Amino acid sequence: MKKGTTVKETKSLLTDLEQKYFELVWYARSSSQEDEIKQARRRVKAKYQKEVHELCSCTDNWVHGYNSGMLAGIRLIQTAMSEGLTEAMEEFPLLDT
Repeated sequence: MKKGTTVKETKSLLTDLEQKYFELVWYARSSSQEDEIKQARRRVKAKYQKEVHELCSCTDNWVHGYNSGMLAGIRLIQTAMSEGLTEAMEEFPLLDT
């Protein structure tokens, strides 16, 4: 991020990152054979090819833990910015997908 980044730009970046890590955590948790779920998994896999490959090839859950930590951390920051630190800490770690 460049020096002098606006709050609006920061919030936009955090929103994009929250969506990315939400989708990666959801992907790791999902396993349904329903067509709708399969389609959603294919979409996530196509969108984040490198990340999904790392997730699927990791044998010790490190990558899933990293993605979960990023999701929780980003949500902590977003909630602190929008609702205050007290509310953010009450919700932390929020990992709903």
